[in-house]
Amino acid sequence: MAESTQIQAVIDYFTALNQIPRPSKQEAKVAEWLLQWAKERKFETHQDKAGNLVVRVPGRNVSGKQGTPPTIVLQAHMDMVCVSQEAKGHDCKKDPITVLRKGDWLQADGTSLGADNGIAIALMQALVDDTELAHPPLELLFTVDEESGMTGAKNLDAGLLSGSKFINLDSESEGVFTVGSAGGANSHLRLPILSEASGTVSGGEGAHAFRLMVSGLRGGHSGIHIERPHGNAIHTIARLLGVLKDARIASINGGEASNALSRAANAEILIPERAVEAEKRRLRECAAALREELHSVEPELKIQWQALDQHPKRVFPQEAARTAVDLLLALPHGVQRYGYAGKKHFLESSCNLATVETKPDAMLVTVNQRTARNVLLGADRSTISAVARLCGARVKVDGEYPAWDPNYEAELLRRAERTYREQRGKRPKTETVHAGLETGFLAQKVPGAEIISLGPTIQHPHSPSERVSVQSVDRLRSFLATLLGSYAEDPEGAG
Repeated sequence: MAESTQIQAVIDYFTALNQIPRPSKQEAKVAEWLLQWAKERKFETHQDKAGNLVVRVPGRNVSGKQGTPPTIVLQAHMDMVCVSQEAKGHDCKKDPITVLRKGDWLQADGTSLGADNGIAIALMQALVDDTELAHPPLELLFTVDEESGMTGAKNLDAGLLSGSKFINLDSESEGVFTVGSAGGANSHLRLPILSEASGTVSGGEGAHAFRLMVSGLRGGHSGIHIERPHGNAIHTIARLLGVLKDARIASINGGEASNALSRAANAEILIPERAVEAEKRRLRECAAALREELHSVEPELKIQWQALDQHPKRVFPQEAARTAVDLLLALPHGVQRYGYAGKKHFLESSCNLATVETKPDAMLVTVNQRTARNVLLGADRSTISAVARLCGARVKVDGEYPAWDPNYEAELLRRAERTYREQRGKRPKTETVHAGLETGFLAQKVPGAEIISLGPTIQHPHSPSERVSVQSVDRLRSFLATLLGSYAEDPEGAG
């Protein structure tokens, strides 16, 4: 498919960016790549202690007839949620992302694509490289660690910025202007478990070891897809473990990131020889019930178990195993409450049972929380803490970020709406979202800032099914070029 020079430049930059592994907290090489790009163009650069990078781009083809144009801040984050299909064997810390073209879509080969938020970085670079584009002074803000806690935005040195009009490019629906977002936090639970030698199970020799596996769930973004009835692999594995009578649990592991719906989970179990057939029957019955329950929303669900050649060396004590399963079953997951504005209801708060990991002396669980109102964050946290106390677990909260309140009267929003209407012949949709955005911290850091969030159409972020529409990216590029050009020609909006 032949592409314009401008959109091909975006694709080329995105492909180059995806050669650099960039899981959260490991963005240094991306920053080096961007610094080199800026140095070649003689742009001024600044980097704060957190690792956030600001590239200052002088205005181009500014008329000066209507006054001095404001500095516009274009913002994206450098990290990505890196997940892969179970059999892919992709190392997120070392391996590049392969970008494939299928019709209008860019996607990866069995991994997440990183269009969230890499396509925005590529778009910013391509816009700046377009010598025919008129634009006001720009500050390109590239933040770190958005996906695992927004610590980059939280610790941003706002003194590096002079602009107060921000265009965040981390949204995922073309034609939608986001003007508000949810706040959130992560609750990390630690359930102490003093495991015992597996030889205590029927003398060890008379027991059979199995790995129980749940896979094939849709997964997705815990802010965007939490309202849909997707399955939760961790809850599903706990349901299966809960029907066992004589099996001993050696480990429970599942989920991949705090802001991703869990797609897969597994557990290693040890069953006394006398109970193997009875336990298999219980698993088959529970698996059949789960498949029937989830079939309409999770048609690719797989529940499997396989024999292990080697026995696990240690297992949970029986009481501790029951407590661990009860904890996973009792923790909140999904929509917690809806709110109402006028005659419309909206998702107000949610929880995502995100990850579980077995350590030698404990089981670790993470629950991701989101809310449109900061006061509700405490309410959901109290529920999680209560469940934890009942089970003897300790809770630590981190990654807290504020909700972003909308400003429907901002000049930037009005101009963007007018530009979109004139260019596309229809009004854009303006909304708030349940997903968390760095814009909450930006609004705190720069009082009075005008902020909107835009993006191309990205489907299934944070999963191996992630893909981005090329035509949507091109239309967004054209819109941004026109919007930025309007500030170069008519800074005060008088025209």
